[in-house]
Amino acid sequence: MFTLNVALFVLLFIVTGALIVKVYQFKIKERALNELGAELSQTLAILKDTVKQKKKSSVTGADFLKDAGLLSTLITVIVSKYGNLHLALEDFANVDDKEYVSIYIDPDKKSLILSINHALGQTISQSLANFGTPDDNTFH
Repeated sequence: MFTLNVALFVLLFIVTGALIVKVYQFKIKERALNELGAELSQTLAILKDTVKQKKKSSVTGADFLKDAGLLSTLITVIVSKYGNLHLALEDFANVDDKEYVSIYIDPDKKSLILSINHALGQTISQSLANFGTPDDNTFH
C-alpha cells in the first residue's frame, strides 16, 4: 500500500509539474499574441489613414478638367510660381490664330503639363493623358 501511495504521489508530482509548465507556456504565448494584436491594430490604423489620404489626393485628370474654376486656378498657380506676368497686346497679336495649348496629365509625377508642342505626349511618355483635339471649337 505504501508503494502505491508513493507511486501515486510521484505521478501527481509529475502531472502537476507538467501542468505548471503548460500554464507558463500558455501565458508566454498569450502575452506574445497580445503584443502582436496591438501591433496589428496600429498597422491597420496606419493603413486606413494612408488610404484616406490617398483618396483625398487622388484626383483624376478627367475630374480636374471638369472643374469650373480650372482657368482661374491655372492662372493663379502660374502667377504664384513665376511672379508677375505682363501680357501686352503685341503678345496676343504674335500668337497664330490656329495655335492652341495642349493639356497633358502626368499621373506618375501628379502634374499638369501645358504645352504648345502637340506631340509632347508621344515624345515624353506613353503614360501622359492628352485632352483636346487640334480644333475643338474653343476660343484660343
